[in-house]
Amino acid sequence: MFIKKNYGRLVSIAIVGLLGGASVLAGSGSVAALAREEVEQPKYAVVHTGDGYEIREYAPQIAARVKVQGDEGGAMNAGFRPLADFIFGNNTTQADIAMTSPVTQTEAGSQEIAMTSPVTQTEAGEGEEGQWVMFIMPGEYTLDTLPKPNNERVELVEIPARAMAVITFSGWGGSNMMQKKREELETALAAEGFEINGKPTYARYDPPWTMPWRRQNEVMLPVVWPKP
Repeated sequence: MFIKKNYGRLVSIAIVGLLGGASVLAGSGSVAALAREEVEQPKYAVVHTGDGYEIREYAPQIAARVKVQGDEGGAMNAGFRPLADFIFGNNTTQADIAMTSPVTQTEAGSQEIAMTSPVTQTEAGEGEEGQWVMFIMPGEYTLDTLPKPNNERVELVEIPARAMAVITFSGWGGSNMMQKKREELETALAAEGFEINGKPTYARYDPPWTMPWRRQNEVMLPVVWPKP
């Protein structure tokens, strides 16, 4: 029960610890998989199932994101820290945010926000450098009710409804595997005549202690849906 109720904080502490060079005791893969089910994930509807992938329609969302430089692994590491800092209290509390579980008060003038899954990474747009590392905010919030980040690097944005082609796989989800799965997805989409209309997003759902065979990773590509 403790793990379920405190999953977001455990993930944050574990990942920050690993990024800082500290060792974290590996836990049971089955426990991690069970705990992941207790964390809010973005809502979507599957509208098409293809060869090894599916197309999902996502509802509009609000995200906290940070723009970072570097390769995929370095960018994820650099982006996670300020985002975790924001959701665990480095923000300006808005009076109209309900102090109910799983949102809890941490200290005067700050508000803890429930962590969601997955953590995603997307290349910057055309003509821009870097990558966006992003957390989707819990569905109970709007831009008006979310506490504002104290760190000016953290940006709150509205993401419109969209269609995403998604390939899901287990394992560590390193950059080489992500690239391989991206190519597989692009090939499958081309074979069925789908048009890709944006940058890929790489999603990782699990804390570091999850065993490879129980991990969930995804490569997501925005597509035109329905097909013209």
